Amino acid sequence: MSKEYLYIGHYIDVNNKYVLKVGTTDNPKRRQKQHNRYYPNADKHPMKQGTTFQYDWKHKLSHANTLKYETLIKEDIKAAEVAEYVAHDRFVFEKKPDKIYLQIRKTWEVEL
Repeated sequence: MSKEYLYIGHYIDVNNKYVLKVGTTDNPKRRQKQHNRYYPNADKHPMKQGTTFQYDWKHKLSHANTLKYETLIKEDIKAAEVAEYVAHDRFVFEKKPDKIYLQIRKTWEVEL
């Protein structure tokens, strides 16, 4: 059974808002390059010039579990109503949160 990464990452948009991304990938370096090519030209909340997408946390899980936990994390953030949800699994915060908590078998505290 192949393993994939569940990840939390971020970038700063053109209005200096903190954009948190929840996603999955089998190749973090390739995926980071894709984000750095796509988000500067995104329709909503494009990346600020001179900045890059950065990973804050990643954890290797089975493919099925990455999808399951990705969905649960997104639902939890939406339910908390602490950020605006936008396309491509992004959450826009007015200011950078200090940390978030993820529940995956145990509680993970992710410093942002």
